[in-house]
Amino acid sequence: MGARGFGLGAFHFDHEPAALPQMIQHVDDNTRAVPRIETKRAFENRRQGSTP
Repeated sequence: MGARGFGLGAFHFDHEPAALPQMIQHVDDNTRAVPRIETKRAFENRRQGSTP
């Protein structure tokens, strides 16, 4: 059976090692956040920003 790592090694992107600043920039450039509205109250308050 194989073994699965849990992220304690070096950072890699496209099979190349990356330093922490490069990794942060890559993640910042390639991450999109999409809000998900699941309740009527949240939909009604969507223009107010985040709700408690």
